[in-house]
Amino acid sequence: MDLRKRREQLGLTRSQLAALLGVSVPLVGAWERSEHIPTDEHIRRLAQILGVTSETLRREIAESRTAFVKAAATAVASQS
Repeated sequence: MDLRKRREQLGLTRSQLAALLGVSVPLVGAWERSEHIPTDEHIRRLAQILGVTSETLRREIAESRTAFVKAAATAVASQS
C-alpha cells in the first residue's frame, strides 16, 4: 500500500498530514508521488501517524521509488 492510500484510509488530507509533521503540503505530495524520499525522522513520524512500522514504510517507499524511476526511464526512452 502506498503513502497516499494509507493517508486517505485514515481520513487525513495532505494539509492535515503536513501540519502533523511540520512540513509543507507540496512536500507531502512529492513524497506520495515518490519524487522525494522522506528523511529518517519523517519516516519515523509518518509510521507512527499511519500505524505501521518504520521498516514497513521504508520498504513501501523503496518499492514506490523503484516504480517511479522505472516509469521515468521508460518515458525518456520512448521520447528518443
